[in-house]
Amino acid sequence: MKCGIFNREFWKYFLASIGTISSVVTLVSFVFEWKNPDSIFVFIYMVVVLIVSGGFACWQTWRKTSLDVKISSTLEVKVNEGDVFEYVGNENYVVIPVNEYFDTIVNETIINKGTIHGQFIQKYYKDNHIKLHEEIEKYFADNEIKGQEVKREWSEGYNKKYPLGTCAIIKREDTNFVLLAIAHFDENDHAYVELSEFGRSISKMCNTLADKVQDRPVYMPLMGMGMSRLNQSGQFILKYTLDTIVGIKNLALHGGINIIIYPPVAKTLNLNEIKY
Repeated sequence: MKCGIFNREFWKYFLASIGTISSVVTLVSFVFEWKNPDSIFVFIYMVVVLIVSGGFACWQTWRKTSLDVKISSTLEVKVNEGDVFEYVGNENYVVIPVNEYFDTIVNETIINKGTIHGQFIQKYYKDNHIKLHEEIEKYFADNEIKGQEVKREWSEGYNKKYPLGTCAIIKREDTNFVLLAIAHFDENDHAYVELSEFGRSISKMCNTLADKVQDRPVYMPLMGMGMSRLNQSGQFILKYTLDTIVGIKNLALHGGINIIIYPPVAKTLNLNEIKY
């Protein structure tokens, strides 16, 4: 949303401001018995009212490009436009949404190369997807995380699935990549997730990271719009994600959580409407 005369919200605030100022001036005129003011005074008054009203309307409707929510002394959530891979490095924790099988094969059937999951594998493992699978399996073994064996005869993917919200933290160079199971896969390798499951997955991830990250920041993309197929608007998903994080009791992540929204999606959002 941008400030301007073609913006419906701008005119709503503009007219409301004129009405408020006019009411105040009328009241003051009545109290001080101002009668027959000079025409120059009326002109100046009108100009001032228009300028102040226009400035107020612009202030109220100017499109925010970032958001900062201070939840407690131990948690702050920031929303910014960008690419989550810009925050790789410095021992940061970067969340990568994956499916419940933690697949590593990038093709048009299992993992699309255009997804964040696909980009992560191509950037850091290229054709050696088996190495990533081995690292995931080692993390699960070291942390005693068990999956469920499934006969997945229809797919090239792996045959062990994990509950949504399960995390595998893989250290690559100087970044901690948090692979988060956020979606089921059906028998056609199509991703899906219920809204309630989506919220529980984010909650489980946050609680997992609270024991791991110490004072390092966490960077996560706005999930739920791509492979997860929530079929909700970006505005709804962002608010739901924030509400989920805010609702986690006693969550302490001293480095904060940063939700990074891809620019084409960010342009469709109205951060002005999100209040805490």
